[in-house]
Amino acid sequence: MEIAYEDVSSGPQEETAKGLAFLGHAREPLQTSLRSSDPQPLSAFLTNFSKARDTLANTEFAGMCSA
Repeated sequence: MEIAYEDVSSGPQEETAKGLAFLGHAREPLQTSLRSSDPQPLSAFLTNFSKARDTLANTEFAGMCSA
């Protein structure tokens, strides 16, 4: 199997799937048990919290911006 940087950088999900298929593994969603170790909300630390929340609103990171 050959892996080209250009292919990985332009389509990381697709290239990961190809690599997993080559190895005989099924593609599974990533899971983590990570959680915040600080009880305060992110808005307590970011002076521009509302701008960050608005910027990330329609992305996979939107859940990180709950006040």
